[in-house]
Amino acid sequence: MRSYYEGSEFDQTVGLAAGPWGTPDHAAGGSAGGKVKGNWERTIGLFRTSDSYIVQSRSWLPDSVGGVLWWGAHAAPYTLYVPFAAGMERLPACTLGTPAALDRSTLFWGVRYLYNYAQLKRDKMIGAINALQDSFHAKALQLQVEMDLKPANASSADGIYAAYAAQADAAVSAMASTADGLFFKYADGYVTEVTPGGGVKVTADDYPDWWLKAVGYQHGPPPVPKEPPRPHADSVEAAAA
Repeated sequence: MRSYYEGSEFDQTVGLAAGPWGTPDHAAGGSAGGKVKGNWERTIGLFRTSDSYIVQSRSWLPDSVGGVLWWGAHAAPYTLYVPFAAGMERLPACTLGTPAALDRSTLFWGVRYLYNYAQLKRDKMIGAINALQDSFHAKALQLQVEMDLKPANASSADGIYAAYAAQADAAVSAMASTADGLFFKYADGYVTEVTPGGGVKVTADDYPDWWLKAVGYQHGPPPVPKEPPRPHADSVEAAAA
């Protein structure tokens, strides 16, 4: 569900349309005057997705835990798939996020923040997002194992809800922390690092040569001329004497 055809001839993370930082995400839109006809590639992973899910059915377990919905709010390439067991009689409030109102306590807006930050420098940020996805998925699988091993009579609806709801809330917190970390590190398009002494080191990433040539960087204005050195005050006084 997260594929942008990476590694194939249709890879949307490379090329001029992906820009210098390799983003495959393009908002719908075309030529303002309608003169340029065409379309962006429709990838499997799509930023404007409302949600996606995977249904897991395991007949050898009690119904309450054997059926699990792995639900991902917003776009699959940036989401955390959160497990919800069939035995849950209600869902946590964090599942109620919508585009109609910004609410950072919800899964939808947690993912949306990650997606929007990633557009600043996707090829630099996506590694941190993928690492978060892998880490959270491992924790979700461990929770599932723990719930599967509980005796059937111990898996009450309230107990199942509490365990899986806590996991969903943890996903919201993890995404918020990751988003804030990305915002701090890549603010204004630079790379900000805190040095051991508590200072701040700010550097700039170089743009790819192929992209600079494609956009005509080499034909831009010349460097600002260096100002000639000013004579020292003593030299001025000596010349006057």
